[in-house]
Order: sequence, then C-alpha cells, then structure tokens
Amino acid sequence: RVVVTSSTAAMIPDSPPADPRKIFTEKDWNLESHLGQNPYRYSKRMAEQSAWRFFQEFRSISEHSQRRAGMEMVAINPSFMLGPPLANRTDGTSVALVKDMLEGRLFASGTGPGCYGVVDVRDAAQAHVAALEVPEAANRRFIVSST
Repeated sequence: RVVVTSSTAAMIPDSPPADPRKIFTEKDWNLESHLGQNPYRYSKRMAEQSAWRFFQEFRSISEHSQRRAGMEMVAINPSFMLGPPLANRTDGTSVALVKDMLEGRLFASGTGPGCYGVVDVRDAAQAHVAALEVPEAANRRFIVSST
C-alpha cells in the first residue's frame, strides 16, 4: 500500500463557494487554481491526480497481464499543519506564517478573508499510520483537519 501526502489545497478552491453552507469532502477537487493563480495549490491537485492516474494505470496493466499486484493507494489531505518543528529553522511555510502572525507582521496586509482548518502534525502522522494499517482505507482520500 502506498500512502500519498497531499493537501486540502488539492480539494478546496481559492474563492469561497457560492453556497456558504458547502461542506467539502474527499470527492472535491480544486479546479480553480492554475499556474497563473495560486500555483502552489494547483501543484497540490496536479501531484495528487498524477498519483491516482499512475495507480489506476498500474492496476490496469496488472489486471490485463492477469497478475494480482495487490497495490493499494491512500491519499492523506491535511490542512494547515502546526506542531513542534523538528529543526530550529523558521523559514518553513507553516512556521514562518505563525511567526509572522505572532510578531504582528500581517497586521498591515491582513491574512485575507475566510478561515482555514489546522491539524497538529502528530495527528497527521497518526492518520498516515492508520492509512497503512486499516484495511478499509484502501483506495480512498481522507481530509485531516479541524472543522
């Protein structure tokens, strides 16, 4: 079984949904982002979709050759990850954003409208372990986030 670390950025579009009660699920894809608009979020969708395509092609080849490959894939889609960093660096995206918030650097520009979920890095790690160990997780996507 292969566990892919993706992101909710692969699922949730840049702009708020028309229906403010919209609840995003594992069936959603971010179809708004592109190279000219939020390329980071676009890259997350493209990477995960490429992984799923590879997985489907591999399974198709295995079934055609009548070999039972037994390959399974699970995608873990965490939101904004927070938690104790392993290094003292403060230039990583998550650490830098929190540092900027705490030091008041975002006061003038703000953070933009809306809100976003967070997940403790240790909970995201547990989700990866469960993705490997739980049989029913096979061939599915999972959002790992606060609400």
